[in-house]
Amino acid sequence: MLIKVTLDTDVRRVEVDGNPPTYKYLRMTVRKLFATSPNLPERFVLKYTDDENDAISLTSDRELAEALHFLVAAKPRSFLRLSVHPAPPKATNSTTATPSSTTTTAVGTKSEAVNEGVAHEGVVCDGCNEAIKGIRYKCGMCANFDFCAACEGVVAHDQSHIFVKLRSPNNRY
Repeated sequence: MLIKVTLDTDVRRVEVDGNPPTYKYLRMTVRKLFATSPNLPERFVLKYTDDENDAISLTSDRELAEALHFLVAAKPRSFLRLSVHPAPPKATNSTTATPSSTTTTAVGTKSEAVNEGVAHEGVVCDGCNEAIKGIRYKCGMCANFDFCAACEGVVAHDQSHIFVKLRSPNNRY
């Protein structure tokens, strides 16, 4: 499969392996293509333009499959055209949570013991590719898939999968 990737004014064309390629493989390919470019952000989002001229973000294999389906339906034998954009900054809380902090939910109020500074050593968020600090959300269906608190519920993942909420890095996962 052929793709064209644009980073600012730099356009690269490459054939990617896999039928279809995975989202993770596509991100690795983009990193390799622009490895020497000073403009490649550390955290980035891949986007394509749909038939309504909207820039659609790719964040999962499912969204990539939808983009490929759109591509084949629109113009058989055409390129997948992607653009690289800086990822939005991670959401940060203005206050530090403490064991007695209270959060409001749709159902009411509940207290949670959250230590936002504790790192889960060796665990990287599959949404933003940063080390996970604080609450870790581990997919119970995938062998190695985790979200940080900022990406959980925001970045797409298979809706049928269940996540385990890990408040402490002292676990066997």
